[in-house]
Amino acid sequence: MIHAFSLVHDDLPCMDDDDFRRGRPSLHRKFDEATAVLAADALLAYAFELFTTGAAPPGRRLAATAAIAAAVGPLGMAGGQMLDVEASARATKARLAAVPRLKTAEFLAASMVSGGILAGATRQLCDKLRAAGLRLGMLFQTTDDLIDAGQDSDRGSQTVLNSRNIENVRRQAVKQAASAERSFAALGPKFLLLAALPHLLLRRRE
Repeated sequence: MIHAFSLVHDDLPCMDDDDFRRGRPSLHRKFDEATAVLAADALLAYAFELFTTGAAPPGRRLAATAAIAAAVGPLGMAGGQMLDVEASARATKARLAAVPRLKTAEFLAASMVSGGILAGATRQLCDKLRAAGLRLGMLFQTTDDLIDAGQDSDRGSQTVLNSRNIENVRRQAVKQAASAERSFAALGPKFLLLAALPHLLLRRRE
């Protein structure tokens, strides 16, 4: 729900101004901007409502909610989106590097950590889940950029990624996938399902 909320906001005219999402009209194009904003806000609020009413002990629910909130707030998704909005005016290497980590990687890492917290995992295991989640999140953003570059190329437009060597970025994605897979596999056989995610991300086309 929180991921969907972020995508709806990301597509708005005041952000990326995208008319399509996954091959279909973005929400503000299918309906209108007010509907899109309210729908996204409702998704965010309902997501946190579910965290407060889950079956885990109250202390775990509170800790998991805090982890997710931190990843969505000013030191996470919202902060990364602000850097992204400002990128054209204040583009520096450090700022550009921070965008994918804050917008995407921190959120995926928090999803791993919150699952661990709700299940009663140790602090040490949660730290390892966070590290693996960050690697997975960076891979997700890299593959996302490659997909966008391919779509823009089909439309004949030029992107930041198009101006670089796309083959180098693809090789970077392969390295990121291997690193993420090793991180999850090192946690033991119970985490082999998560260890399979990096390979799936490499193959995704949307």
